[in-house]
Formats: sequence, C-alpha cells, structure tokens
Amino acid sequence: IENGAHVTIGHHESNINSDIQLVVFSTAIPSLNCERVEAKRLNIPTVERAIMLNSIMQLYKEKISIAGTHGKTTTSSMLACILDACKKDPTYIIGSEVLNFGKSSTLGNSPYFIAESDESDGSFLFLHPNVAIISNIENEHMEFFKTAENLFQHFVKFSSGVVHSNGQLFINADDAISNKLVDTLNANDHTGQIITYGLTNSSDFQAKNIAPHKEGISYSVEYKGENLGTIDLRVFGIHNVYNALSTIAYAMSHGLPFDGIQKGLLNF
Repeated sequence: IENGAHVTIGHHESNINSDIQLVVFSTAIPSLNCERVEAKRLNIPTVERAIMLNSIMQLYKEKISIAGTHGKTTTSSMLACILDACKKDPTYIIGSEVLNFGKSSTLGNSPYFIAESDESDGSFLFLHPNVAIISNIENEHMEFFKTAENLFQHFVKFSSGVVHSNGQLFINADDAISNKLVDTLNANDHTGQIITYGLTNSSDFQAKNIAPHKEGISYSVEYKGENLGTIDLRVFGIHNVYNALSTIAYAMSHGLPFDGIQKGLLNF
C-alpha cells in the first residue's frame, strides 16, 4: 500500500478496468471467477501465478527453488536467514510470514532469489531454477496427481530441468522416494550437480551428535567425513535438523562462511 498498491478484499468485476495491463491468478481461482471473466471481456492478458513467479525468478542469477512435501516454508525461511546473516540481501517469496523479517516476501539487492514452490497443482513445473532443494516426497495432493507414479514423474521432470541446465540439486538421501529420484536422474552422470544430505553415512552432508536441549536442538555437521562445526537451532525436532541441513549443504557448496550459516540458523 505504501508503494502505491491498491488492495481490495473480495472479488468483484469492478476491480478490473482498462488501465490494468495484466491479471495474475492462482490456480485456486476458477475460470468463471468474475474478475477473470471481466479481464477476458476487456481483452486483458491473464497468466498463472507460477508463470509470473518464474518470469521474476529469471531476472536473477542465483535462482533457488525449495520443493517437496514437507518443510518447504521452514527451509525457505532458514535459507533466507542464512543469506541475510551472510550479508547477501536476498529476494524471497515464501508461503508464510518469516518471523525474523515480519513478512513473507521482500525485494533484495543481490543475485539471490528464493522461491517456495507449489506442487499441489503441478505448477512447480513452470519454475526453472538453477538450484533446487527437495526435502522429501510423499503421496499428497492426490486429487491432482491421481497416482504415486504421476507424482514421482512430476518431480523427475522438475529435477531434470535443473540438472540439464547445469544447475544443482540438494536431495534428502534418507527419504526413500527422493533417493529413488537420485537413481532415476543417473547421479553418476551429474557429479557435483546432485548433492545429498541426511543422517546416514551415504550422504554428502551429514548431521551427527544430535542433541535436543531446552531451547531447541544442536548437532555437528560433516561433509564427506570432515567435521565442519556445530549448528545450534532454536526450534525442535529431527525434521528441523533435516530442514536446516539442506540449507547448510547449499550454503557450503556456494562458498558461504560457516560462521554466517551458524548465525543465520541460530537467529531463525
């Protein structure tokens, strides 16, 4: 509003007029919605939200998308906190308010762009990042996907787009379906592009010595057997160990300092 946006609550055809150049809509908004109908009557172009999000993303060099069934909002927020602590001033669009910043999106002044993806309607296939974190894959939103195989193939297509454009994937090696994804992508052909994280020795980045405490949880991080240091989180649960570990894997692979990573995650 402070920047000149006109905000209305509720849908009405009067919200659409000939001064508008483009109407962006979520797939939750049906084609017979009064505003979409009015836009069509006035010959105003309309576009899905995910397509617009991708158009904005392509303006940035470091295009990071967070995908998966669980943990996307938390992981996106943790990564934003790390980049902020490392003075990288990221742009981000996240599905919930980040308490650190008091908002769910911001326009930064750097090459970094973080977008939480939405696979609920398959629209994450409209996104073309050069970095993607995949937290886990479970049977969800099956009213859209219908079958587990169709859900899996959507993730295959999304991930293939990243590696075939010389991007990087960060994948949870402890998640069975995500591990199947690694095998499907022929990981041996993409050395350095597919990086795994988890609690097991098969992962590139591993969480060790996990210790809950009264304010959260701490653990040490190893990269291919080398101890990088200790992470202290002010949130609870093994799921948040995984969420944070994925962002550590990204940050370390992109040359960010470990002390900045520690600070960003402690601040989250």
